[in-house]
Amino acid sequence: MIEDIKDVWKKKMNKEGLKFFVLNADDLFKLSPEMIRDFNTILYKIEEDRIAQGKTAFNTYFIVNRDEEYADEVAKIIEKNENVKLQD
Repeated sequence: MIEDIKDVWKKKMNKEGLKFFVLNADDLFKLSPEMIRDFNTILYKIEEDRIAQGKTAFNTYFIVNRDEEYADEVAKIIEKNENVKLQD
């Protein structure tokens, strides 16, 4: 069952050209304490695995909501520098 869910997510993300998940912290904090604890456990495991691979525990990113008026400008800069197409 878990492998099926993972495959569904991988296919969806590959289809849409996505590499990352972004969560609004306010949405996370609305969850039950048990769910937040489970999320924390997942983050800790990811951190351990990254460190074991010689990577930094977590990278930091600039996040731009596509609804912002400047999002198209940011997308163009990323497209130019990463040689990717982000917009339709």
